[in-house]
Amino acid sequence: SSMPRHYQFTFDQLAANTKALLKKLGIDEATVMGHSMGGMLATQFALQYPGTTRHLVLLNPIGLEDWRGMGVPYVSIDTIYSSELEKDYESIKAYQKSSYYDGDWKQRYEPWA
Repeated sequence: SSMPRHYQFTFDQLAANTKALLKKLGIDEATVMGHSMGGMLATQFALQYPGTTRHLVLLNPIGLEDWRGMGVPYVSIDTIYSSELEKDYESIKAYQKSSYYDGDWKQRYEPWA
């Protein structure tokens, strides 16, 4: 399917889409249910629209952390993409060395850097 160039499939956007659908259907309150990734969406919906969420039912949900509530700022996909374009072999290798291998970098790891 096609979509606008800058449309992002974030959980914020998916929750807003769900809210818009409920509004179009004339539904003011709903019991929101979600399983797995749907549980993450249901949780996001309940956080964004507590007045619309009568009950929240979750079955084996993923991603229940409220990163925004913990002060982590939202970063757009365009920003992330731009950041990825700036990376080169040396910066990737430096990240790998600082994050993995417990500081014990070996020459044989080079192909994976």
